[in-house]
Amino acid sequence: MADYKVVFRADASTRGARVSGWEACCPLELEVVQVSRDVVTGKAYLQAKVRNVSREMVGSFKAAFDVACATGSAEHVEVEQLDADIAAGSCGSFAQALSRGDVEAVSGRILSARTAKGVWSAPIDRQLELANPELGLSEKARRERYDRLWAPRVAFGTDAHLAAAADKGLVKGEGWWVCPCGRPNVGREECIGCHASYGVLTSEGAEEETVLERAADERAAAAAEAARKVKRRNITIAVAAIAVVALAVVGVFVSSYLTKLSDYDKAMELFERGEYAKAKMAFYELGDFSNAEEMAKEASDAQENERRAEREAERTAAMEAYARGDYQQAMVDFNRLMSDAEGDELEELQKLSEAAEFGATVSAYFGDDREAWYFDGKVGSSNVGRECSFSLHADGTCAVTFSAPKDLAGTWEGSWDPETRQLSLPGFPGGEMWDIVGVEESSAGRSYLNVELPDLDYSDPSSRYAGFSIY
Repeated sequence: MADYKVVFRADASTRGARVSGWEACCPLELEVVQVSRDVVTGKAYLQAKVRNVSREMVGSFKAAFDVACATGSAEHVEVEQLDADIAAGSCGSFAQALSRGDVEAVSGRILSARTAKGVWSAPIDRQLELANPELGLSEKARRERYDRLWAPRVAFGTDAHLAAAADKGLVKGEGWWVCPCGRPNVGREECIGCHASYGVLTSEGAEEETVLERAADERAAAAAEAARKVKRRNITIAVAAIAVVALAVVGVFVSSYLTKLSDYDKAMELFERGEYAKAKMAFYELGDFSNAEEMAKEASDAQENERRAEREAERTAAMEAYARGDYQQAMVDFNRLMSDAEGDELEELQKLSEAAEFGATVSAYFGDDREAWYFDGKVGSSNVGRECSFSLHADGTCAVTFSAPKDLAGTWEGSWDPETRQLSLPGFPGGEMWDIVGVEESSAGRSYLNVELPDLDYSDPSSRYAGFSIY
């Protein structure tokens, strides 16, 4: 089995540090670039992952990489993916063999990307000065801005990166913007990284210290007023007790008042126990008694905040199930979330549900050294299969092992992605990128997972066919 060592890696997920710089309005961002080297042969492979930061599917793209070696020599590599089909918010990956293994550094650039709206092309002169400016806000203003952008989804103090981002300004242009968290977005209303709202980021005074401090003071005053209302309610109850004694002769009036007072106390108990829906209805039924109308609105707001928190927890659980390879559970969770989603969120959940459903299908073939056959020949010809073993895992890794012939003997390691439905085997002689077609049935009635070279032309008998059948 080949042993690979990562000799270079740049990772955009490390809190906004971009791999080689994102260029304005580009629908793709280079998230990861790394070079892996075979410790025995010295053969190296360039591997990269790109994320679609726009709202449109990226059908194809072209990227270029400049590789610097220890001897001072350099290698220029260009990669073109004609059928990338990267959905909005999703990732695509590819691998490319390098001529040398003594790699010290790699810089990359997206040259072009095609969406339904047209083709984006990189400008001749690179302009990478898109860093978010420091705002220099006071502690009070920073806390107010943080609460607007990320609370209550991410509580203040739990994420140091977002806490620092609260003091960074928005960078924007025509149809694009770079969030204070450092992630670029094209045509999106919500940040692809931290989910901050573009509407909130661009609202009046969103970066002005005086406006933010005034808003913080108003919120504090509102909280103090709410406390005073509770105190006034207690006074109202005390006065009511005196009134009961003074107006004992007016039995009907007192009885009605006491009934409402009892109902008010029951509504308050519901509110304090967190049963906001019941509390809201109870306060509504009290009409204008005491501060019942204000408490009904407060209960309604609390109910909505609770619903949002529960939904965010459900989404987190679904993403965790998807990440650990529990695709069946992830699909159920995504479908449940879709029931009350709309717009961009609904589109994103539909994509995730489809990916999870596909992952669940593939999961039936998880395991080490499963029986497999490799076919390589002409379309329409009777190809003789070569026996091999295939390993698929929930963590996205895979490997194929041949005992013969000489040009294939050994183990070839790679990865697979349920979103792109592709499988990568860097350095494999028969092809490095493969399409996971799906489950099919052989003439003998056995079900197998079919993996083929992409873009096969079955109408051309002279074209090459290659694929794996995994049982």
